[in-house]
Amino acid sequence: MNSGRTQTRGRMTRSGQEPRAPDMKIQGTSIKDLVRQLFRFGVCGVIAFAIDYGLLYALTEFVGINYLVSSAISFCVSVVVNYLISVNWVFDVAGERSKGKDLAVFVILSAIGLGINQLVMWVTVEKFALWYMIGKLIATFIVMIWNYITRKLFLENEKTAKRPHDDSPDARPRA
Repeated sequence: MNSGRTQTRGRMTRSGQEPRAPDMKIQGTSIKDLVRQLFRFGVCGVIAFAIDYGLLYALTEFVGINYLVSSAISFCVSVVVNYLISVNWVFDVAGERSKGKDLAVFVILSAIGLGINQLVMWVTVEKFALWYMIGKLIATFIVMIWNYITRKLFLENEKTAKRPHDDSPDARPRA
């Protein structure tokens, strides 16, 4: 006997369509968009890390530059790459703010990140006698957390504008 209801995964719907999970949001951002953003941030981080770590090693081992100087140089180069990827692919920075203002905020946050990086490098190498490349791994992990939180807070628009390629349920027109 069918009363116009269809059973789907143990649930009944009147329209015969599979029930949709409610759109979960964190501060106006859907979980799906947040996961996508975290994935992109991770890819961006891997690229920046490869540049940072590789350049640090090359400058220290092959050029003979002190590890702290090499670390500062490699960090700065990776920050430029990270910035370009972040503003074009990871975070929604389009909006009413100027690109110059976004760049200034990014530079300030990165300078603080550089300070954290250098402090952690110095402490791990000079105080704990770890190899500078291990110190760099620890510093990278700490600075990565700093970067994500601060960029999300200070660079991303509060009211995220949906991009044309956004296929989330919130971006689709509702009937």
